[in-house]
Amino acid sequence: MVFLGPIRPIGPICPILLGCALLATAAEPPLTLDQAFAQVAAYDYGQPDKALHFLELEIVRAATDAPKKAQLAERLGAILADAKSTHAARVWCCQQLLLVGTEAQVAVLAKLLDDEKLAEMARFTLEGIPGEASLAALRTCLDKFKGMPLVGAVNSLGIRRDAKSVPALAKLVGGASVPREGTRDRDVPPTVHDLLAAAAAEALGKIGNAEAAAALAKADLPPRQMGALHDAQLRCAQLLASAGDTANAERLCELVWVSKRPTAWRLAGLAGLVKVSKEKATPLVLDALGSDEPLIQASAVQLTKELPGEKVTAALVQRLGGLDSKGQALLIGVLAERADRSAAPAVANLMDSRDDVVRAAAIRAMASLGDSGLLPRLGALAANEKGLVQQAARAALAALAAKDADERLVAAAAEGEPGVRAELIRAVAARRIATATPALLKAAADADEGVRRAAFDALAIVGAPECYPKLVESLAAAQGDTQAIEKAILAVGARLANPADRGTPLIAALKAVVAAAKPPLLRVLGATGGDDALAAVRAHISDAEAAVGDAAVRALAAWPDAAPAADLLKLAKDAESQVHRVIALRGYLRLAGEEKGEAARLKMLEAIRPIATTPDAKRLLLSALSDAPDAGALQVAVSFLDDAEVKGEAAAAALRIGQSLAATNRQAVIEATKTLLAKCTDEAVVKQAEALHDQALKPPQSGGAGSVPDYDKKRSDGMKADLATRAPKGYKVVCYLNCGPDASDGEKGKPTLRVGDAQAYRWAGADIRYGTCFFTGDVVPFEAAGLDPKKAYQLGFSWWDCDHDTRAQSVWAEGTKLLDKTKLPSGARGEKAVEKVVPIPQALTAKGSVRIAFRNEAQPNCVVSEVWLLESEADGAQGEVGAPEPPKADPNAKKVLIITGIDYPGHPWKQTAPLLADLLRKDTRLTVDVDPDWKAALASPKLADYSVVVLHMMNWEKPDPPAETLANFQKFVADGGGLVLVHFACGSFQKWPEFVKIAGRVWNPKMRGHDPHGKFTVEPTDVKHPITEGLKPFETLDELYTCLDGETPMTILAKATSKVDKKDYPMAFVLEYGKGRVFHSPLGHDARAFAAEGVGELFRRGTAWAAGLTPVAK
Repeated sequence: MVFLGPIRPIGPICPILLGCALLATAAEPPLTLDQAFAQVAAYDYGQPDKALHFLELEIVRAATDAPKKAQLAERLGAILADAKSTHAARVWCCQQLLLVGTEAQVAVLAKLLDDEKLAEMARFTLEGIPGEASLAALRTCLDKFKGMPLVGAVNSLGIRRDAKSVPALAKLVGGASVPREGTRDRDVPPTVHDLLAAAAAEALGKIGNAEAAAALAKADLPPRQMGALHDAQLRCAQLLASAGDTANAERLCELVWVSKRPTAWRLAGLAGLVKVSKEKATPLVLDALGSDEPLIQASAVQLTKELPGEKVTAALVQRLGGLDSKGQALLIGVLAERADRSAAPAVANLMDSRDDVVRAAAIRAMASLGDSGLLPRLGALAANEKGLVQQAARAALAALAAKDADERLVAAAAEGEPGVRAELIRAVAARRIATATPALLKAAADADEGVRRAAFDALAIVGAPECYPKLVESLAAAQGDTQAIEKAILAVGARLANPADRGTPLIAALKAVVAAAKPPLLRVLGATGGDDALAAVRAHISDAEAAVGDAAVRALAAWPDAAPAADLLKLAKDAESQVHRVIALRGYLRLAGEEKGEAARLKMLEAIRPIATTPDAKRLLLSALSDAPDAGALQVAVSFLDDAEVKGEAAAAALRIGQSLAATNRQAVIEATKTLLAKCTDEAVVKQAEALHDQALKPPQSGGAGSVPDYDKKRSDGMKADLATRAPKGYKVVCYLNCGPDASDGEKGKPTLRVGDAQAYRWAGADIRYGTCFFTGDVVPFEAAGLDPKKAYQLGFSWWDCDHDTRAQSVWAEGTKLLDKTKLPSGARGEKAVEKVVPIPQALTAKGSVRIAFRNEAQPNCVVSEVWLLESEADGAQGEVGAPEPPKADPNAKKVLIITGIDYPGHPWKQTAPLLADLLRKDTRLTVDVDPDWKAALASPKLADYSVVVLHMMNWEKPDPPAETLANFQKFVADGGGLVLVHFACGSFQKWPEFVKIAGRVWNPKMRGHDPHGKFTVEPTDVKHPITEGLKPFETLDELYTCLDGETPMTILAKATSKVDKKDYPMAFVLEYGKGRVFHSPLGHDARAFAAEGVGELFRRGTAWAAGLTPVAK
């Protein structure tokens, strides 16, 4: 290989380079084109490259100016042709011709193929210039080049898909060496001939015509090169199939399947045959189901998903009985996905299998295969079985797809054996049957306790606001455990239109009931809040009945705002019960910690000092203070150092509080440690105070990184125990991660929590607890698994913007938003980290696992300090207490299908697709599904069931789908289906000419792709169009696309101005294709691109318009 010298970057000028060039021009006279080209011709490595920068910028600006582009290409070619030009100049010119070169420069480049030093660079440049002339020049390389340069030429012809080179390439495939007899293939290094044969095979695979297929079918490479041949044959088959030549495609796939290659390779041939010819593949796949090889059997089961039709279903059912238990479970899963109800009888028979795995699979499959007549049987299984079978029955009840399932489920839950009824009622909640409230109220009065509890749990989830008074009546009349009723009242009360209406029925009931019935009413009033409720609770603090007074004190301590602060302070001082003094003091400290104003918070904390008059009271106060990471609490603790009775406790409390403040309030810690050192003589205290003093003296470096400590089980267990003391009532902490040191927590068979793809970090000078974190630019992911479907879960976390005042984040679970965009407390402004707890909807945890995502909503990145998982101690949907009822969808809503699923660096569809779906669902006239199996979705006849298809994908270096798939998609739009294209959907189906007519504009890889990623403003241009009428300009963080090409008539709705070439580019436009409406916007690069409200509004309106809705804006 010839050394070409340093290679300069090819492509658009980076912003820094552009900035430097502009600064230079401000200080020196600007170059002219003639001067720049003259300097380039004499340029050599190591010399000033100002002229190169100047011309690179000119080339970028000429990207859409054809005459200027041709002029620049001509002058670059002239330098190349001049033998006096330096080697460095000629290399640079080749690089630039990749951007602006035309057939006019081919002759010059072709001559350089005979130049030993420039031949490879010339070949590489010719590869990028379209047209027959450049191909003809490249073909000459097959005769001129030898060794590795010849391999490069073969690669170029493959990339260009040059059909005329197939005969020559076919000869090269046969040039591989064969190992001598008795020699292991891996012991023989590949020769140049081997590499050349492999490159020729790969090139033939990329060309993908019938002649290439014939050559590949005859080829036989050594085992060490067989991977290249294997991939080439399959690629060729894909290209042939997309071009309609299924016969040759079938032959290649069959060749791979019947070969003696490793099983995994052979299966790729069978999978390819399924895509090419389902009819021919069907008997082969069905035969493979009976294979003795587990991998073949399992793969065949999965491939049957892609074979449609009742005949295939019948064949699958026929083979069901002949499989082992593992094979049966796999095949049942496939039959369930096919949703062909002709398989129901055979699968239902296996609901009585002796193997629990098979039995559970059959029961779970009834969700898609069964009818509502199965409800009693599924209810009995859920009530009487355990483990896998019980979970499967509950899952089937929750997801049964029969049209009359909801109606018949509500009816079935009204009669029968109590245990079965309770399970059916749980299914009503899981299905969120909003019309079930009357039936649930009736069940809530049932004689059986289990039925009553299930009914109240269900009312907490689906109960209508109108049932609130009835629930209060039930609580007033209840005896025994009232937890489920209290939970239902709080949840339904949260759905009342007027929050003030929550307290009135409770207060009325409190006045009417006997003493024994008052504690639960007081507990609910404590969680409800309000002035009238507070007065009612105060009136019962000194009640003659101890249980009533106890409930009143606890209600005040749990109050949602600071209204009872004075009452709690008085109780902490004067309550007769030691327990009540502790409860009141802790409640008061909680309220003080929640006070936002520093002066008011300090005043509240200082008010505690006078109430501690005995040693026990002082110890109680110091114990409570030590859990309050606040400068005011630290000041109060230090004030007790002069009290000999509690000096040791005061020092311990001050040290603990100081440790939590060392990174956020250094000055307060420095003053406290000075006092500790002056007043304490205990050696251990002095040592800790000195260390804390030194830590506080070291200022944290802005943006600086400290060393992330190793995992320490004792430390993490201590933090978990600390959090357990503050866990919501009825919950326990089951998993805890100190982000950074801890990557996972949990035991086998119990809940687990682990971090996904994120980096660990520690802010310099910050404490371990809040100063370590996991971070990414977009999303910090976690996964909780091993969850009990009977339990409810809440997510706890702490976060902190230690070194900025800019971070804002949201929290999601499986695409459902748990917490809206929230600004993080700023360490730069002296604010401390905060802890939050949010409920996770039980519908998301019922399957046993849930993915959690912290999303960046601002700058510079996303950070999380701690994450913990809370599990309910009792069964039930307690995690949804107070959760608002999801918005009711319009019964006439338009169905929208987001088709996604192709990954490419920088386009994380697993993050953006759920985000886009949620943005669209804000318009309740739209119901949104997401399908990541893009090929199957586009090919499905069910595509016609949707009003709008949203292409949220990109098709980078992937063969286009089969012609029938594209025809199905084309028919959908032409017949009146709406189409929305997001971001790089413009790069889909690059070899399908019709796509540009449908999309209006498509990605042209020969044009400059986009401005550097950054902020820009999107401005509406057609203010009268329904989509943009009233829409204001908005700023977004995205890629400003400059590469859309096409001549299809369209209406531009919004634009943005490039910071590189100062030109306007369309950011949203519409057109019609047949009877279908098409809305296209290149916005949406990553999750941050959807943060701007204008982006969501634009896509929401565009989708509504494509669906034919009026008005478009809602």
